[in-house]
Amino acid sequence: MWQEDKGFRAASIRNKGINELSSNIDYVVVIDGDMILHNKFIEDHIRIAEKNCFVQGGRALISKNATMMIFRQKKSNYGFNLFSKGLSNRLNTFYLPFLSNFFGKPNKKLSGIRTCNMSFWKDDLYDVNGFNENFIGWGREDSELAVRLYNKDKFRKNIKFSGLAYHLYHEEKSRLKTVDNDKLLFQSLNSNSSWCDNGLQKVKK
Repeated sequence: MWQEDKGFRAASIRNKGINELSSNIDYVVVIDGDMILHNKFIEDHIRIAEKNCFVQGGRALISKNATMMIFRQKKSNYGFNLFSKGLSNRLNTFYLPFLSNFFGKPNKKLSGIRTCNMSFWKDDLYDVNGFNENFIGWGREDSELAVRLYNKDKFRKNIKFSGLAYHLYHEEKSRLKTVDNDKLLFQSLNSNSSWCDNGLQKVKK
């Protein structure tokens, strides 16, 4: 999917992608374009999927120098490990899928919500009308979606030691809209809302 570059509008393009999914697809994995994925990334998300839950994964961070090396070599090797140079958040490089279920207890925490590594049941996304496209600029559109899912009595599961992803270095996006986006997040928190009007469907429920 494509949209005109009018600044950071992650909510809008994600909704466009979700709306294009065929009817026989019932599970949605969301990543960012600056991620390198383990070769069992999708398999891991599907394995840990549980009804009435969405899944939150983590990421290891690739340094600027290591990212430049990947671009110069014109290849992305997912085979990072604990001892690879140029990585931080190294605990997120352990691939031990047999331990995943011990850390995947359903919860309703907001900390660490990042759609660079998440997955959802498609029906759950439509039940809350997807991402709120009133979020313009970097930040909080993912947390606000989680709030509405919680208000719909859905839960979060963390995927640990599986679903590994590595974030390429880049300059940070402008945070100028964070204050406005925080207000939208707090509105959903305070209203116990489970629906946004400006989402997957542009109609009121």
